[in-house]
Amino acid sequence: MTDRLPAADLPNMAAVLRAERAEMPNFTSSLTDDEWTAPSAAAGWRIADVVAHIGATARSFFTPAGLRTIFAASLERVNEDPVDRRRDWSRAKVMAEYQRAGRRATTLLDVVRRTPATRVRVPLANSVATPWV
Repeated sequence: MTDRLPAADLPNMAAVLRAERAEMPNFTSSLTDDEWTAPSAAAGWRIADVVAHIGATARSFFTPAGLRTIFAASLERVNEDPVDRRRDWSRAKVMAEYQRAGRRATTLLDVVRRTPATRVRVPLANSVATPWV
């Protein structure tokens, strides 16, 4: 899948998100149920969990829960909680959120890229607790 996506640099980010949104449904619909629930390269997460994480992250841009990322002591916990809440969701429900939230996130990114807001730095979680952020 990644060889078909544009380079993920800031000027191309909206294009990357659009390409990912176009490709992900094709990729996930090609998976068997066993593949959908198979372990991913992310320790402890299934393929379904990774897709749920991407959709939940995009959704968080539009909900108060998204502010948790800025003030959280643990970025790992911010990532785990929404995935934990989605573990029992059907593939159709995960993909519906992924597509809806991804569409909104891409639109938001287009707007942000065209405004001075791109110059505002926002920390992700507590950089003392997670110095690699």
